[in-house]
This record gives sequence, structure tokens and C-alpha cells, in this order.
Amino acid sequence: MMDSPPALEVLQPVVAATLRGIRQFRGMTIADMAAAMQMPPRSYQHFEAGGGRLNMRQLIRFAEVTDCDFAALLAAILLQTPSLAVQAADNKVVTALVMRLADFSAEQPLEMAKLTAAAVSAAMKEALGPLDEPPP
Repeated sequence: MMDSPPALEVLQPVVAATLRGIRQFRGMTIADMAAAMQMPPRSYQHFEAGGGRLNMRQLIRFAEVTDCDFAALLAAILLQTPSLAVQAADNKVVTALVMRLADFSAEQPLEMAKLTAAAVSAAMKEALGPLDEPPP
């Protein structure tokens, strides 16, 4: 578990690796992305390199253009695991998990407040355990 969010300087290469990984996974060039995001190619390169401040509007647009899992994109950056964004790009599994957590929060607001990170982690490990086994 992460104690505190990483510093922005630490995130720059993670942002770059995450965005580049998704772009390449989708088979898109920098020119393709720049055009789709309606940006000059140099501006897109700067964005993809993690330059400047993280811009939520640009990240949302990137997710729309690449049809990737936006929740996984954010999680990959925060957790410093670029491969998570690529692995969840098509199945949107991180969004599904976040949506279920939001449902639980709405259904059981008092219970949600009592949850510990350890309990959630143990439940997730148990729930995802069967997925480790190859399908028959």
C-alpha cells in the first residue's frame, strides 16, 4: 500500500510510459494522436512526455481518443505501474472495480466508512484468486 502520493517529478516518467504504452498498444503514431486530440504534434509530444502540469481535461480526451480505461489510466500513474493501464485498456476492469465500490458506498455508507485497507485488500485477493487459474 502506498503511504502518500508520489511527487510530481517522480510521476513524469510514469505518465510518459503510461501514455506511450497505451498509444503504442492502440497502434497510433504521435501524429495520429495529435490530430485526434486536436493539438500540434509538438504539444502532444510534450503532453505524452509528462511535461508540464497534469491536465485532467487532456487525460480525459486521451482516454476517449484511445478508448482506454480512464480509471486504469489514473491508477497506473498514481501506483506507478504503466502496464496496468495497457492491461485494462480493453476490458475496463479498473472502472468496473471502482463502479462496484461506488455501488457499495451508496448501498452501505456506514459500512464503507468502517472498511480498512487490509480488509479490502484481502477481499480483493480472495475475489480475484480464481482468475489466476487458466480457463479450462
